[in-house]
Amino acid sequence: MNKRGVLLLSGGLDSVLSGKILQEQNIEISGFFAITPFFTLNRKKQQFLKVREMADWLKIPLKIKYLGDEYLKIVEHPKFGWGKGANPCIDCRIMILKKAWNYAKEIKAEFLITGEVLGQRPMSQYLQALEKIEKRAEVQSLVVRPLSAKLLPPTIPEIKGIIDRGKLLSIEGRSRAKQMELAVRWNLKGYSSPGGGCLLTDPIYAKRIKYLISKGTLDKSMVHLSKVGRHFFLPGDTQLILGRDEKENQILEKFSYKGILLEGKGIPSPIGLLINGDDWQFAASILLGYTKFKDGEVLINNGIEEKIIKAIAMPKMKSSIYLK
Repeated sequence: MNKRGVLLLSGGLDSVLSGKILQEQNIEISGFFAITPFFTLNRKKQQFLKVREMADWLKIPLKIKYLGDEYLKIVEHPKFGWGKGANPCIDCRIMILKKAWNYAKEIKAEFLITGEVLGQRPMSQYLQALEKIEKRAEVQSLVVRPLSAKLLPPTIPEIKGIIDRGKLLSIEGRSRAKQMELAVRWNLKGYSSPGGGCLLTDPIYAKRIKYLISKGTLDKSMVHLSKVGRHFFLPGDTQLILGRDEKENQILEKFSYKGILLEGKGIPSPIGLLINGDDWQFAASILLGYTKFKDGEVLINNGIEEKIIKAIAMPKMKSSIYLK
């Protein structure tokens, strides 16, 4: 077994420290970062920059892997269920380990390295879950977790003496005190703040995704729209999305083929996108509720023709609610 491993980088503190700990043992490391459809555009850019920065700090090459339709399938039908939101944590981890292991084999690396800490995440970072994930990903005893290694069974590279187990750590739980000490010791700065969490764990966002799953409409375009604007679930399985600013209005206009566009005529208003329905009057009243006007005219464009209707504004309502 050689001294080469693939490090799953996240841009956060735990993963980069894990890489540094093994570099101290002269382990040759390559980085791996997986992007899913559930990164927002801003978060995708920020996260990539953080990951790139951490890879540069470690002075290692970095492989970027995009997980598309196959990732949507595990969100829709997770074998091991969702967490509190729509987060398929165990299925997600299995997929990412599989992809990282495929990359490891390409570059003739013989083990994986992660920043996982025992007990830090309730669904996927306890012993039984870690063992289940490794087995399903077909990487049993090949995942080195330097931060918690002494609390876990020895891995193959440890047993073979490639990695000195005595120099690994025994961190457990959600406290980051030890990690922060290491960051100070190594003058590590610029890493992502801990506890950022997965977008799929957000209860409001999870409701949107579960709605799409229930209607059989979860695809990349709808995932993109799910991250934009205020969402209303109307009678008849109709969905209305209102832009919250000019940027979101422009995005909705680009997705006009998904439904019907609405906009206040001659007045400042959000853009609305009505999907799978034609109750323009109801949608127009909701839209006017997000203007300064009690009533007005609303321009309706269904891609074939334009119409102008009059409507009375409804009071503002919380988005992501069902109106049944």
